Amino acid sequence: MSLLFIVFLCATNGFLTSAVPVESPNILNFPGCGIITSNDLKWPWMAALLQDGDGEYLSDEDYLCGGSVITDRHILTAASCVHNLEPAEKIKVRLGENDFGVKSTFEVDFAVEKITTHSAYKPGVLGNDVAILKLKKPITFTGRIKPLCLPSKGVDVTGKSATQAGWGSDRQRKFSPVLQESKLKIWTQAECRTIGPYSEMGNDQTCAANDAGGVDVCRGDGGSPLMFKTDAGAWAIAGLVSSAIDCDKPNVYTMITAHLDWIKQSL
Repeated sequence: MSLLFIVFLCATNGFLTSAVPVESPNILNFPGCGIITSNDLKWPWMAALLQDGDGEYLSDEDYLCGGSVITDRHILTAASCVHNLEPAEKIKVRLGENDFGVKSTFEVDFAVEKITTHSAYKPGVLGNDVAILKLKKPITFTGRIKPLCLPSKGVDVTGKSATQAGWGSDRQRKFSPVLQESKLKIWTQAECRTIGPYSEMGNDQTCAANDAGGVDVCRGDGGSPLMFKTDAGAWAIAGLVSSAIDCDKPNVYTMITAHLDWIKQSL
């Protein structure tokens, strides 16, 4: 019989915190989420979604998309990455990874028990591009594997500086075995809709861009997190990469604040 605990959820400085766990792992947020120390992996909540394939990316495995650890059993990613991957056995999740070209004992692969995509998601249509993977076994958190915070309801991230991380391809369409990051600015929806392909973007979406040039979102970055740092010093997820039409243009993100209720119900 599982033990129940009293939980206290509070919204502070743009992210949710939980003082005491209840019915672990189904809580928002996990204690210690979004905190990185000097000894930790750079982005310890990054998840790599892998599928057996033809070796285009990783020998006998294919890198599909990115994702984020949000509890000790759940990975947040984009529905466009996994909507056609039932049964769940077709996919596995690697945590603790940084460089696919370097083998070590730190990376851990997890089997997926269940894939939950947003019921309103439609392939090829912008909007509701969010999904949750439930792992078969719980994660043991370490300095290389930690959860990322979710934002609190109502927090406005437009205009904020943010960081997007992922293993997506570069401008030459070459997969990056090393985890990359890009500094971006989050745009308003009105600004995004001035770009032709995004004129009909979903109301739950916006875009972000690297105004200074350099590394930006590209093919293969789908499902990867767009992160911002809260006033309290913790990292929280602002959005998920939904559409990357051009490595040199603003790209579309599903905003997590629009789906907090769905996420909670889906855990």
